[in-house]
Amino acid sequence: MDTRKIMIIVAIIILAGSIFIGGILIGVSVAQNDNDNDNENSNHNQNDDYFVNDDYYIQSQLTEIAINQLEFVGVVVNQGTRDFILDEIYFSEQLPVHVPGSIDLWNPEELAAAFYLPYVPVHRATFYTIPGDFEIRFGRVPDEWILHDNPVAPPTMMLMRFILYHEIPFYQFVEEIERLREVHERLGRSTNLELDELPNPEIIYTFDPEIISYFYRRE
Repeated sequence: MDTRKIMIIVAIIILAGSIFIGGILIGVSVAQNDNDNDNENSNHNQNDDYFVNDDYYIQSQLTEIAINQLEFVGVVVNQGTRDFILDEIYFSEQLPVHVPGSIDLWNPEELAAAFYLPYVPVHRATFYTIPGDFEIRFGRVPDEWILHDNPVAPPTMMLMRFILYHEIPFYQFVEEIERLREVHERLGRSTNLELDELPNPEIIYTFDPEIISYFYRRE
């Protein structure tokens, strides 16, 4: 066999080897890309689960804090109430803040006389009352909650207890408050007056008596 034929055969072998090795490398690259995509999707799903679980964890922790506070001040929390709080509790890194002087307050003695309270109120009127047509819309206030029958100021906001008692979802509460706001606007009533102040959904749906009590303090 002459030298020319030998060189042709060697060239063919080298070319075939290059094609074979190139195919292997391409296959490895595709497989690696698929694996990277799978890992990325897996990490994405894990991150989604993490954020969901993280929110749920925060909500669960806040629920337990709220329940402990409620039970501390004598509110009975059964399993149904616990589940309701877990579903409806509002949590935010920055809750609304009451600015002292932003509400035109009544004289506390006059407020006590107007609502037949046997004590001088330390909270604004919204803390002790059920606004608007809430009883028509959601149900009656239990007789034992009537304020002038209680010799001592209640440690929890009546409206918060009303929400728990009738299990009013957050969205329905917000809708009712907005309806009341429209009524106030039509009548020209200012929500900066104590008796016309609208309840704050974000504060009340923390279900934390300390947060609510501090927000509705008289100052």
